[in-house]
Amino acid sequence: PETLRIAFYVGAALMLCTLSLNVILAPDGQVIKTRNQDNLRMIIRSVALNKPLLLFMTAFIFAGTSFGMWTGLLFIYLDGYLNLADKIATILLLGNIAGLLSIPLWLKLIQSTNKSLALVTGMLFYTLLLAGCLFVKPGISWLLSMLFVGGVYTGFACLTVAAPAMLGDIADYGVLKFKKNRTATYFAVFTLFYKVTLGLGSGLALAIAGHFEFDAAITTQTDTAIFGLRLAFIILPVLCALIALIFIFRTPINEHRHNIIRRRIESRSANNRVEVFQ
Repeated sequence: PETLRIAFYVGAALMLCTLSLNVILAPDGQVIKTRNQDNLRMIIRSVALNKPLLLFMTAFIFAGTSFGMWTGLLFIYLDGYLNLADKIATILLLGNIAGLLSIPLWLKLIQSTNKSLALVTGMLFYTLLLAGCLFVKPGISWLLSMLFVGGVYTGFACLTVAAPAMLGDIADYGVLKFKKNRTATYFAVFTLFYKVTLGLGSGLALAIAGHFEFDAAITTQTDTAIFGLRLAFIILPVLCALIALIFIFRTPINEHRHNIIRRRIESRSANNRVEVFQ
């Protein structure tokens, strides 16, 4: 509890510092004026009839649930099952640093190939490293746990980079199809679903582990409890990640099609026929 209390105050202080820097240093941008007011019916229609957006959102519902289940049980898995209590801070710290340092590499992959390929690559890397956690058992060197944890964070870091870029392409498709720019709405919906699925995934994982009577407060677990923990921490998250991959593959907007979309939008914008709603 004392550690969590200190972490809370440190996190709050850092957030205030970075928010202050944003207020001071971030550019103001340009205010976009619209001709007409938007309405809820049109917004719902622009989401419900945007097939690439629906495929993308479905993919991230499963991806977010997968990552939420994994993160929800990560501490318990390392402590209650692998008995690595004294190494958890090091494993999590290095894992997050690995994910952070991988972001420039994922950006280079996007620039040298395309957003879709980078997203698929990152998701595959995430899924493989997640599945690799099955080979980590009590008594094995903690360095192996650190390797797989860092790998999972690294793979998911790609999703945090490539996904918004792909969503930007999908928003352009929405502009072309519905003649209105609702990019902010699409990103708001994406952020909402992402946060919700992380929370639901964590709760679901804890519920499954509890259903199989895993008890983090005891040192000896039954085979059934261990199976339930591994089911919620590895097996189901891997299945969710694979389902997410299927929907990512089905997203139809690639670089060539996006270039066509942009040319048509630019041609239409010349006639002032696109309305912007933020």
